[in-house]
Amino acid sequence: MRNVTLLILLTAALIIYQPSSALHAKDLKHSNTEQYNACILYSAMLAGDWLVNNQNKKTLYETDYFNGDYGRWLYEYKITDGFWRGSVCWTTSTGIMDLMMLYQRTGRSEYKDALERAAVYLKSLQILDARNPRNFGAVREMSQLDNYIFPRDGMTTVGGYLTLYRFTKDAEYLDRAKMYADWYLKYALNPETGWPYASFPFNNTTDFNKHMGYYQAGGGVFLYHLYKTTGNRKYFDDGTKYLADKFFEYFINDDSSWKLNYNNDDFGAITLLCVYRETNDKKYWQAVQNRIDQLIASQRQDGAPVPGNTGGCYVAALTALNMLDLAKEKGIEVDKPRLEKFIRRCSDFALTLQETCLLYTSDAADELDGVDLGGRRII
Repeated sequence: MRNVTLLILLTAALIIYQPSSALHAKDLKHSNTEQYNACILYSAMLAGDWLVNNQNKKTLYETDYFNGDYGRWLYEYKITDGFWRGSVCWTTSTGIMDLMMLYQRTGRSEYKDALERAAVYLKSLQILDARNPRNFGAVREMSQLDNYIFPRDGMTTVGGYLTLYRFTKDAEYLDRAKMYADWYLKYALNPETGWPYASFPFNNTTDFNKHMGYYQAGGGVFLYHLYKTTGNRKYFDDGTKYLADKFFEYFINDDSSWKLNYNNDDFGAITLLCVYRETNDKKYWQAVQNRIDQLIASQRQDGAPVPGNTGGCYVAALTALNMLDLAKEKGIEVDKPRLEKFIRRCSDFALTLQETCLLYTSDAADELDGVDLGGRRII
């Protein structure tokens, strides 16, 4: 596998989440656009099957959980030396979002079963011991024994809880999302800079990582969805907008150009779009427009964002998709063909990151019976 850490083929499901009826590729007509969409669906189903197949499902006596890894799937596996590790808080959460989207679109029960198993593991990471208010509501990074959290990773965990709340209507998940967000707003921000800590220790009050990563701004997306779900304005004012304004202070120049040229801003630009959607302040929109211009100018011919060929292609494409949706909502004129070409090139490159050459058997083949996959095949 070229990069099995790319479990986020459909990540940011809360951003683009639209409930739909079950979709089967065999029902699609073979126009160019629909054919390409069928390839994307096929790719997503392969990724979903990979999550299902590599999930820890072991139980004891068919009722009791076998160990603390129940519901967890692989996060990283290196074929060359056999090294592996299980999913962490945020990759468990994105997997839940992904499988929820796939279940909505295909109706396949194995996706539903897998995300429900993953929910057990995700819940086990949250600290609900009220004896230490400083840690209450936070989530542990990788295992139930960890003594730290990367606060930005925990914000994606909120997205998983919100997805589960939408799916199950169980208020426990919304409560858990609010508990983490409340902890984050109270404890995860460095009072010296106002910017979130890179890491937060649970076992002492001094060993903070104060590195100011631009990626922290992406947590504002999940705070925005929490605000829209609960109606509690503090998650927007003290969360999403606060992070966006701090992002301007530290990472954006006076002319709205970006100081950073990394291909993956980890949803920071989408946080700015959330603020624009709520406030209509065009400085946020202009900053995202400048970001897209920066990405398009540096994009390689194969579609990879520069520098590097990481999951930044997904984030870049999602930013552009959200721009198109928001432009339609707000009546803003944009160069739609230019953005669509950029998105298509990003997704073309994303498809090259997925391993499709292994001996493989999957119901995904049945879902796409008779569809030309553009040379991609399963055996």
